Amino acid sequence: MKIREKFLSIAMRMLGVLTPVEPAAPKRRGLKINNALLARLGADEQPTQTITKFALPALPAGVIPTDVTNSLAMDSAMPMNYANLAGASMDFPGYPILSELSQRSEYRSPTTTLATEMTRKWVSFKSIGDEDRSEQIKLIEQAFDTFKVRDVLKQAIEHDGYFGRGMVYIDLGKPQDNNLPLVISSATIKKDSLKGFKAIEPIWTSPADYNSIDPTDKYFYRPRSWYVMGKPIHTSRVLLFISHPVADMLKPSYNFSGLSMTQMLMPAVDNWLRTRDAISDMVHSFSVSGLKTNMATLLAGDGEEGNGDATGLLNRATLFNRMRDNRNLMMLNEDEEFFQFNTPLSGLSDLQAQAQEQMAAPCHIPLVKLFGITPNGLNASSDGEIRVFYDYVLSTQQVLLTDPLVVITLIVQLHLFGKIYPDIIFEYLPLEQMTEEQIANINKINAEAAAALIDAGVICSQEERQRLASSPLSGYNGLDAEDVPEQLDNDPAMDGGGEWSEGKHPRADNGQFGSGGSGQPSAHKGKADLTDIFDIATSRADGNKSFANIAPVSPEVTQKISAEVGVDVTGWVHGIDESAIRHILKKHGNAVTEAKRGQVAVTKTDIEKIGDIVNAPDSVEYGGINDRGNETVILKKNLGNHTVCIQELRTGNKKLSVVSMWIKKTT
Repeated sequence: MKIREKFLSIAMRMLGVLTPVEPAAPKRRGLKINNALLARLGADEQPTQTITKFALPALPAGVIPTDVTNSLAMDSAMPMNYANLAGASMDFPGYPILSELSQRSEYRSPTTTLATEMTRKWVSFKSIGDEDRSEQIKLIEQAFDTFKVRDVLKQAIEHDGYFGRGMVYIDLGKPQDNNLPLVISSATIKKDSLKGFKAIEPIWTSPADYNSIDPTDKYFYRPRSWYVMGKPIHTSRVLLFISHPVADMLKPSYNFSGLSMTQMLMPAVDNWLRTRDAISDMVHSFSVSGLKTNMATLLAGDGEEGNGDATGLLNRATLFNRMRDNRNLMMLNEDEEFFQFNTPLSGLSDLQAQAQEQMAAPCHIPLVKLFGITPNGLNASSDGEIRVFYDYVLSTQQVLLTDPLVVITLIVQLHLFGKIYPDIIFEYLPLEQMTEEQIANINKINAEAAAALIDAGVICSQEERQRLASSPLSGYNGLDAEDVPEQLDNDPAMDGGGEWSEGKHPRADNGQFGSGGSGQPSAHKGKADLTDIFDIATSRADGNKSFANIAPVSPEVTQKISAEVGVDVTGWVHGIDESAIRHILKKHGNAVTEAKRGQVAVTKTDIEKIGDIVNAPDSVEYGGINDRGNETVILKKNLGNHTVCIQELRTGNKKLSVVSMWIKKTT
């Protein structure tokens, strides 16, 4: 057994020597990319997580006086960990960052658009009392233009959008009193004391003191006064504009401002910028080219010693990218294959549009107003969006501008008149405007309805005239509802050539010309003397069918009118109608009102003396063109008091018609 085993062992060894042994396959080297390559291509850094702190804003030197300690109120009563958590999600960015962001159109456009719309149509002033305040209102409007109130408030609204607070300083020319409360009364604000209004950016301001203990206090987390570059100013001497106030606990960190439109837009703008850049990068590199080759062979033979650092491979790729053009030539090995993948671009425009639309959400501005983007589709219209936006602008005006405008209006009245007229108010003009065609259609419908109501006896023509005079769209809103045009009835006192005939118009016992004919006045229609026409005018509220021809125009008055107006009134006659008498009594017949004006109320006796005024006036002046487009003259005469009479030149029937009259006290 031992010999047999030895023999088999020797035979197997001999077979092993004689049998050819196949060489082992070479071990394939793996793809090796070293650290130098990664550094060359650049590796993405891991983003670092930042934790914001609840802290006071950084202000420039000089805003707060050096002897004042700048610290948070109630910081010892509130755990610091909770304070840090309160500012961890949305911290105040700071005025330098907000100022820098205001340069970008994505942040600037919403704020400027809203500020422009809120001040575009502006306001109109009116009186809600019985007194005529037209002169005072005109002066107030001129003062608003002189002090550039609209521009200042527009700038304050922009500051509120950029930084979270707008501030307007009321300059009364006494900086030494800035730390004292401002009481709006004639005792503290004298006539001609207003110097102007100044908008101040919040970066130059800081609260001086406020209550942080009693929530029922008026100044609980509301500054009593402010530091403006180190100078204290009482809060009543500035107008604040904060459209988005923050919670009380966050007010110190926001410098007692509100949430700015810029900060509200940050998430939407950041999303828009990322989406826009990503789509731009995708469009720039939507086509990816590739080369099928033996990477192991290329890496194994790369470098002088085959160290596989991929330098040659990268150089080949760089050469391909630099020579990549339809007019260049690419050469490949026979076992290599070139391929290309193109990324579909469909849907990118929708993604970009959605990201852009999100920026319109915080500011409530339609895309057509904000970016000029009109809606797509058949019969698509943005009229509904515009109307909703105008409603939002109106509500923002009422919340943000009403209180400051009330204060400005009162101060301007004290500056102009030395007193306040409480019946003068303002209202915001509507932003939506109708076309001329729409206005014409509305006026046509209203006219047809008025004609039907007048025919049915529901209303009279005078009531419709008053509606036309009060409607801003009627085209007759400047009309004097009481001054009804004289009816062009045939005048028997005129001859066939339009000349005055004294035989047809005999004098009465008092020396005045009568109405002609039988000399008896008509109670409702036709000519009457001054006494009768006064009674007719005061016996009814409307109508203008009764009139009085007072006297022919004298040669002296004719000469003066020709010199002043340039119109020859030879052969004309002085006259007055019943609507003019009602107008005179309404405007200048109240004794209390006229006494305030330094005038005397017009009575029936004064009306009866009109003949003495127009026959021999002390002076004749040109009065300009009235609302009806007729030229006027002003006749003055001293009858104990200075009486002023205005006449209108009516060329149709050659008449100088009295339209107004008042009496000034003789000093």
